Amino acid sequence: MTLKKSLFTLSLAVGLTLFNSSSFAQQAISDSAVDQATSSQSASVSDIQIKSNRGGSVYCPDVSFQDVMNKPNDVDLNHCYALSKVQQGDYKVAASTLERVLMIAPQRHDIRLTYSSVLYRLGAMDESKAQLEQIKALPLSNAQRARIDDYVSQIEDKQRTTRQTVTLGLGMHYDTNRNAAPENDTVLISGNPFVLTGDENLEDEDLGLIGSVGYRVEHDFGRMLEHTALASVSYYHDDQVNRDELDLGALNASVGAKFGLKHFDLTALANYANLQLSKEKFYQSTGGILRLDKVFHRGATRPAVKGWASVGYAFDDYGNISENSTLRERTGHRKDARIGASMWVAPRHRLSLEAAMTNKDARVDFQTYDYYFANLNHIWALNYGQFISTTVSYGEREYDASDAFVTGDSTIKREEEPFTLKSMYSVPVAYLVSKTNWEINGREAYKNMVFDKMNLSVGAEYFNQNSNISNYDYENVKARFLLTKRIEF
Repeated sequence: MTLKKSLFTLSLAVGLTLFNSSSFAQQAISDSAVDQATSSQSASVSDIQIKSNRGGSVYCPDVSFQDVMNKPNDVDLNHCYALSKVQQGDYKVAASTLERVLMIAPQRHDIRLTYSSVLYRLGAMDESKAQLEQIKALPLSNAQRARIDDYVSQIEDKQRTTRQTVTLGLGMHYDTNRNAAPENDTVLISGNPFVLTGDENLEDEDLGLIGSVGYRVEHDFGRMLEHTALASVSYYHDDQVNRDELDLGALNASVGAKFGLKHFDLTALANYANLQLSKEKFYQSTGGILRLDKVFHRGATRPAVKGWASVGYAFDDYGNISENSTLRERTGHRKDARIGASMWVAPRHRLSLEAAMTNKDARVDFQTYDYYFANLNHIWALNYGQFISTTVSYGEREYDASDAFVTGDSTIKREEEPFTLKSMYSVPVAYLVSKTNWEINGREAYKNMVFDKMNLSVGAEYFNQNSNISNYDYENVKARFLLTKRIEF
């Protein structure tokens, strides 16, 4: 590999890590210096490898400000110092260091791309774009030019005051126990066990067809203010092939704002949800949420931790339906609190842990409960925008009183322990199409705009709920296939 190609391999990976994007592909490169510095838990500054302007590779030592003062014209040493400041979140010092280095070595376009990325993080969009335009003037491979063009596109998107997104989804799922029938086919009625009969009461597998549409808009209050107005609305429909009484329609909407404050981000949202089961009102919910997000930088040798905490409130208004004439008993206030954190434990692996509790105050005590649960999520970022997401969750739900119609004993309170294990693989459709010889109008099909931001997801889920009352003790295995398309403007 030539020195020029080596420099661009590094610099493109630098930009890929620093540029802010929701795509896992934007954080998936693992063989670069900055990934070692910013993503790997085990990496130290001495692990950072960069390309020397004399050719070959060098490793960054622990660089102090005094080292830089002693050797102000050492380009690689200064680059190492800037990279360490990037990891610490000190983008202003990194920017000033890189700006000075480029005055000494303007031909170092790997450093120029790092500088562009840092400017992006500082909100200097025009200056960041100008650095990229200088790089675009160089001889580049098609892949390198496409990536630079993508960075320019991200900047132009960020510069828009108003950003809108439409998301479309189409898919299907298969459940082994769609009707949540008890695992031992036995229910209690006034404390007496009855064995279920009839196919409609036993475990029933079913296939569901999924369709969804969503719209989201973000509006910045001003270029000098890091505050954004948010609004979204979505509709989800799940049509069962056999169990029509379980057809689900869900409308969700939210409006609020995100405020970029000095030490954290504060998001405030008002939420509304309306669910229908078999075309009958199941419930509607109105409420709101307050959430704090903060990034904890832990020095140059350890990855940053993203933390969050939230509190929420909702009033759930249930309506009786043909299959259940007692749903209104569940109407009441619902409060919840969550706290969590996530970090990249390796260049391609991110872990997130969240603990939460929910308190539901229903009309009747035997529908009032406290629920404590935790979620552990692992994301494995693969090449070309692919990723695998795996989540394990466990909880304990305790009800305030006994349902005498079920238990026949006022001392037996309902207790449940839900457990979920699910995994999903997602891949850009354009990547799959690129593996074929398909052409559209004489051009490779994967370059067609119809496949842009289109993803295919396949997943599986195992759910098991242990309960001290057989009526609520059940398990289900689900498989899902989903195709989504995101349109941004």
